[in-house]
Amino acid sequence: MAEELIEMFARLRRDVVADLEEGLEARLDARITALRDDMNSHFDAIYKRLGGLESEYHALAAQVARLEKRMDGLDKRMGGLDTRMAGLEKNLEVRDEIDRLKTQVTDLQQRIAHLEADV
Repeated sequence: MAEELIEMFARLRRDVVADLEEGLEARLDARITALRDDMNSHFDAIYKRLGGLESEYHALAAQVARLEKRMDGLDKRMGGLDTRMAGLEKNLEVRDEIDRLKTQVTDLQQRIAHLEADV
Protein backbone atom coordinates (compact mmCIF):
# COMPACT_ATOMS: atom_id res chain seq x y z
CA MET A 1 0.00 0.00 0.00
CA ALA A 2 2.85 2.38 0.79
CA GLU A 3 4.36 1.60 -2.55
CA GLU A 4 1.07 2.37 -4.25
CA LEU A 5 0.87 5.69 -2.46
CA ILE A 6 4.43 6.51 -3.45
CA GLU A 7 3.64 5.50 -7.03
CA MET A 8 0.46 7.60 -7.01
CA PHE A 9 2.30 10.65 -5.65
CA ALA A 10 5.03 10.15 -8.22
CA ARG A 11 2.44 10.08 -11.04
CA LEU A 12 0.63 13.02 -9.51
CA ARG A 13 3.89 14.94 -9.34
CA ARG A 14 4.87 13.90 -12.85
CA ASP A 15 1.48 14.74 -14.40
CA VAL A 16 0.18 17.66 -12.34
CA VAL A 17 3.43 19.35 -11.46
CA ALA A 18 4.68 18.99 -15.03
CA ASP A 19 1.49 20.68 -16.28
CA LEU A 20 1.87 23.40 -13.65
CA GLU A 21 5.51 23.89 -14.57
CA GLU A 22 4.63 24.18 -18.26
CA GLY A 23 1.89 26.72 -17.52
CA LEU A 24 4.13 28.65 -15.18
CA GLU A 25 6.97 28.59 -17.69
CA ALA A 26 4.68 29.84 -20.46
CA ARG A 27 3.39 32.68 -18.27
CA LEU A 28 6.91 33.62 -17.17
CA ASP A 29 8.11 33.59 -20.78
CA ALA A 30 5.23 35.87 -21.76
CA ARG A 31 6.01 38.29 -18.91
CA ILE A 32 9.71 38.24 -19.62
CA THR A 33 9.06 38.89 -23.31
CA ALA A 34 6.75 41.80 -22.45
CA LEU A 35 9.33 43.17 -20.01
CA ARG A 36 12.09 42.81 -22.61
CA ASP A 37 9.98 44.62 -25.21
CA ASP A 38 9.20 47.39 -22.72
CA MET A 39 12.87 47.75 -21.80
CA ASN A 40 13.92 47.81 -25.44
CA SER A 41 11.36 50.56 -26.11
CA HIS A 42 12.83 52.58 -23.24
CA PHE A 43 16.37 52.00 -24.48
CA ASP A 44 15.34 53.10 -27.97
CA ALA A 45 13.90 56.31 -26.52
CA ILE A 46 17.06 56.90 -24.49
CA TYR A 47 19.31 56.32 -27.53
CA LYS A 48 17.17 58.71 -29.55
CA ARG A 49 17.51 61.42 -26.89
CA LEU A 50 21.24 60.77 -26.60
CA GLY A 51 21.55 61.15 -30.37
CA GLY A 52 19.82 64.53 -30.14
CA LEU A 53 22.05 65.58 -27.25
CA GLU A 54 25.12 64.51 -29.19
CA SER A 55 24.03 66.65 -32.14
CA GLU A 56 23.47 69.62 -29.82
CA TYR A 57 26.87 69.03 -28.22
CA HIS A 58 28.62 69.14 -31.60
CA ALA A 59 26.73 72.29 -32.58
CA LEU A 60 27.66 73.96 -29.28
CA ALA A 61 31.29 72.85 -29.57
CA ALA A 62 31.48 74.37 -33.07
CA GLN A 63 29.94 77.61 -31.81
CA VAL A 64 32.40 77.76 -28.90
CA ALA A 65 35.28 77.28 -31.35
CA ARG A 66 33.95 80.17 -33.47
CA LEU A 67 33.60 82.36 -30.38
CA GLU A 68 37.13 81.51 -29.24
CA LYS A 69 38.49 82.42 -32.68
CA ARG A 70 36.56 85.69 -32.56
CA MET A 71 37.86 86.40 -29.04
CA ASP A 72 41.43 85.84 -30.25
CA GLY A 73 40.84 88.43 -32.97
CA LEU A 74 39.39 90.85 -30.44
CA ASP A 75 42.36 90.31 -28.14
CA LYS A 76 44.73 91.18 -30.98
CA ARG A 77 42.73 94.29 -31.80
CA MET A 78 42.74 95.29 -28.12
CA GLY A 79 46.54 94.92 -28.09
CA GLY A 80 46.75 97.24 -31.09
CA LEU A 81 44.41 99.72 -29.42
CA ASP A 82 46.51 99.65 -26.25
CA THR A 83 49.59 100.47 -28.30
CA ARG A 84 47.82 103.31 -30.09
CA MET A 85 46.45 104.64 -26.79
CA ALA A 86 49.97 104.68 -25.30
CA GLY A 87 51.14 106.66 -28.35
CA LEU A 88 48.30 109.15 -27.94
CA GLU A 89 49.06 109.58 -24.26
CA LYS A 90 52.68 110.27 -25.16
CA ASN A 91 51.50 112.87 -27.73
CA LEU A 92 49.34 114.51 -25.06
CA GLU A 93 52.31 114.65 -22.71
CA VAL A 94 54.39 116.32 -25.45
CA ARG A 95 51.60 118.80 -26.16
CA ASP A 96 51.30 119.62 -22.47
CA GLU A 97 55.04 120.20 -22.35
CA ILE A 98 54.84 122.44 -25.45
CA ASP A 99 52.01 124.45 -23.88
CA ARG A 100 54.03 124.82 -20.66
CA LEU A 101 57.07 125.96 -22.66
CA LYS A 102 54.95 128.46 -24.64
CA THR A 103 53.70 129.90 -21.36
CA GLN A 104 57.28 130.22 -20.12
CA VAL A 105 58.34 131.91 -23.38
CA THR A 106 55.44 134.37 -23.07
CA ASP A 107 56.42 135.12 -19.46
CA LEU A 108 60.05 135.63 -20.48
CA GLN A 109 59.04 137.93 -23.35
CA GLN A 110 56.98 140.03 -20.96
CA ARG A 111 59.86 140.25 -18.50
CA ILE A 112 62.23 141.26 -21.29
CA ALA A 113 59.76 143.92 -22.41
CA HIS A 114 59.59 145.27 -18.83
CA LEU A 115 63.37 145.24 -18.53
CA GLU A 116 63.75 147.07 -21.84
CA ALA A 117 61.18 149.64 -20.72
CA ASP A 118 63.12 150.21 -17.47
CA VAL A 119 66.42 150.75 -19.28
